[in-house]
Amino acid sequence: MGQTTSKHQRKPLNSQNPEALLQPNPSPPLPEGFRWIDGRGFKDEGNPVYLLPNDGTEYERLNEQHFQLRLPCTYCQRIEKWNQGSRCWLWIRHLVCLDAALTVHHGGPALAKIFKHIYAALRLRGVNILYVSSMDPILESIGLEIVNHTYASTALGWGPNVELGNKLKANCEKGFIAFGPNITNALGMSREEYDKLVEDAVGEFGDKLKPYSNWDIYITRKPSSTEA
Repeated sequence: MGQTTSKHQRKPLNSQNPEALLQPNPSPPLPEGFRWIDGRGFKDEGNPVYLLPNDGTEYERLNEQHFQLRLPCTYCQRIEKWNQGSRCWLWIRHLVCLDAALTVHHGGPALAKIFKHIYAALRLRGVNILYVSSMDPILESIGLEIVNHTYASTALGWGPNVELGNKLKANCEKGFIAFGPNITNALGMSREEYDKLVEDAVGEFGDKLKPYSNWDIYITRKPSSTEA
């Protein structure tokens, strides 16, 4: 009785500047030694040749990828000592190294273009990612004996294991996005142009083109004369 609705009305959080309520939230604070680029965290003094971010989103993507790649790799399925976030594992007194040259076979023009940009940005930093397929001399130079050099193929967005194919497709999309800040800066692309290229490239994954990627697998061990 005698009450008015005005007593129950809530004032805006910033009544003097209501437009501030429409502004996006600022990026969360980062630890000292990190900086934000296009919403992703990078180390100020990180590895100068490394194009990917150093943030929680990228950490999760890499761990998802490592788990996913164990399935098509016969050797990896039998590995007991598997280190999270690593592509080298111990298997019955052997060291298994798994990596890819960032190539996709049977892709369309958008996939070819985005990988061309990734290669170009890496070359600007002195990295030849295609060298992954010919690492035998490097492994031998550090005292390892090559027992076998083979590969495993992974279908992207399709395949006999559709669930795995879709997870690898999603992981590739996250990887393309993660490369974005450094690729656009290195090659002078607009973010809008790059985002459209990512959208088109991801659209080429699946049953229509049946793209796939090969992962090099090196099975190595210490030479017999040096084993304990």
